[in-house]
Amino acid sequence: MKSSHTIISILKEKNEFRKLKTLDEVNKLIFSLPIQVHKYIAFGYQRGNILYFSLKNPTVVAEYNNYHAQTILSTIQEMSSFFPSLSKCVKVVFYYPKPLEKNTTGRYFIAPKNYALHTEKIETIYIQSFPERSKGEFINHCTHPKIFKLFENIRKAITDHVTRPNSKNPTKS
Repeated sequence: MKSSHTIISILKEKNEFRKLKTLDEVNKLIFSLPIQVHKYIAFGYQRGNILYFSLKNPTVVAEYNNYHAQTILSTIQEMSSFFPSLSKCVKVVFYYPKPLEKNTTGRYFIAPKNYALHTEKIETIYIQSFPERSKGEFINHCTHPKIFKLFENIRKAITDHVTRPNSKNPTKS
């Protein structure tokens, strides 16, 4: 009786499941990269002759496109026996996926003007917020006065937040 790994390997060789083989090669390529490079890569896929990699951090996109793309492309071409379905790639592109516009747990706001002066462009910043589920109804069993006062300050902050929640309109500067 054949194991599940053997059956999956046979299926990957069939023409109908060639995307599984390509995906397997992309994952093999990602994990063969140095740890400093592959720790920021979320996933990769091939579309036509271009190999795309999604990154976990938007600040490293330019670095990866400038420095690591050519290295990865030359590695694929030199090791074409290990990556036969990726050997047709002529370009490697790194990108950061855009966040969803309709996210109910946070809000967007325009950055303050002093921030825009440093970056020379206006950016939209996303802040994720979580609603307070506690109502501050707990018994404070602390006997130490400093810790007792700390828990009472936490209770006060919770009850203040419940009685007057944050406004939905962002402040404009």
